[in-house]
Amino acid sequence: MISPLDLERLAVRIETLQRTRTHGWNPADELEFRQGLPGGFARNKLPDPKWLRDLAKAIKMKAADEDDIDKARKGWRMWVPKAMNLEGKILDNDPRNPKRMMRDMVRGRFPGRR
Repeated sequence: MISPLDLERLAVRIETLQRTRTHGWNPADELEFRQGLPGGFARNKLPDPKWLRDLAKAIKMKAADEDDIDKARKGWRMWVPKAMNLEGKILDNDPRNPKRMMRDMVRGRFPGRR
């Protein structure tokens, strides 16, 4: 059973991802990041945070629809790794990340500037 607290935490993670700026990112990483968010076109995109919060409230009040609970139960194993993958994209595109610095130097750019 998925607890309402787990759904709330996932909703907060998704909202944090939605507020992330992608200016200066590697274009392929930016595209993959945007497609994985709730408004994207990816097959395994993240759910809408509002839906997660509504489901958490319904579970607390014992009024949740069984179809929604089943959807959340099945999607949970896909959503958490997807959120972690998108958080990894944020770290990979941080200007202070040594991996990004090396990638910039290989491409002839001064590290930390785009």
